[in-house]
Amino acid sequence: MPEPSDNRKPLKVLEVLEATAGGARRHLLDLVLNLPAGRFEVSVACSTQRDPRFLDDIELLEARGIRVHELPMQRSIRPIGDAIAFGRLLLLIRRGGFDVVHTHSSKAGFLGRLAGALAGVPRVIHTPHAFPFEMDVNRLSRFWYRQLERLAARGCDRIVCVCPSQRALAESLVEPARVVVIENGIAPRPPWEATDRERRRREWGMAADAPVVGMVGRFMLQKGHSDFVAAAARVAARLPEARFVLVGDGELKPRIEKRIFAAGLKDRFLLIPAREDVPDLLPLFDVVALPSLWEGLPYVLLEAMAAGRGVVAARVGGMADVIENGVDGLLVPPRTPAALAEAIVKLFDNAERRSTMGEHARETVMSRYGLDRMIGRLTALYEGAL
Repeated sequence: MPEPSDNRKPLKVLEVLEATAGGARRHLLDLVLNLPAGRFEVSVACSTQRDPRFLDDIELLEARGIRVHELPMQRSIRPIGDAIAFGRLLLLIRRGGFDVVHTHSSKAGFLGRLAGALAGVPRVIHTPHAFPFEMDVNRLSRFWYRQLERLAARGCDRIVCVCPSQRALAESLVEPARVVVIENGIAPRPPWEATDRERRRREWGMAADAPVVGMVGRFMLQKGHSDFVAAAARVAARLPEARFVLVGDGELKPRIEKRIFAAGLKDRFLLIPAREDVPDLLPLFDVVALPSLWEGLPYVLLEAMAAGRGVVAARVGGMADVIENGVDGLLVPPRTPAALAEAIVKLFDNAERRSTMGEHARETVMSRYGLDRMIGRLTALYEGAL
């Protein structure tokens, strides 16, 4: 794409996010820190109520010349609080003279799209990451979430799906011409060496030859920790030397710890608090399990594949798009601990096959899911060329 001429003003872009945790947080940071500075003047409107650690991210963003507007938003529906947040967001957008408003996830997506449309912003874009009606909720809630998404969709020009599996869901809300798929991407990483694995094993007190299964993710219903523990019990019965690692924090962590204890697996599990350097931790694992109940395109999947790990994932969302079953990973039905355990054992029973899958997985991510590709396509979308 040609560079803009010197007398062309940068496009003013506002990114709006309430879900300042997990993959949405990673996506936002990767995006705003890598947009071409000469072509865009970027601001962020965000809430820090979801995860206080985002305060550190705000310092990073402001140090890079990105204006940050803290705007209290809550994940759940709160009519009074939502009305106040909407009014403040509308005022910010009107005063800011933005060319593009890009909203992320459910709450910011609803408020931001309506505010952007009402303010007459030339281009309003929304990335759901995962639609709220994909969640494990009752039928009535799912119905209302869908209606709210249809209403908000009237206020945006494009819905950006992070994986092809989301396209059909998006097209149930708007006409197909307003839907575009731009997959998440990660920066290239050099392959891990055997010494990295040995170092990590020593660091965490694990035997060099122990089969280790890891899972990374916030302790919440979506990620399927209960299924992981149930599968671990089955794996342990067949592989007595196997060890299991959970990385993350969250509201369900105490409940999962009780399940581990009740299953008699306390001495088999290592629980590591949430970390910023998860990719550096991956050499600790032989197999990475992702038993999510629903997903967009999780970054931990891309990082695990880029690290050449054996991957067993639930056949949901973008995980089913990225993994070719039996080639660069194994797919299992969600909510099936028995199938998850069987796939894990299968990878440990054949180290050569696991290694070959890991090599294919790395090639897949490096060739198709690069950060540069994601930034390039979003840049084109902002400039109206996509």
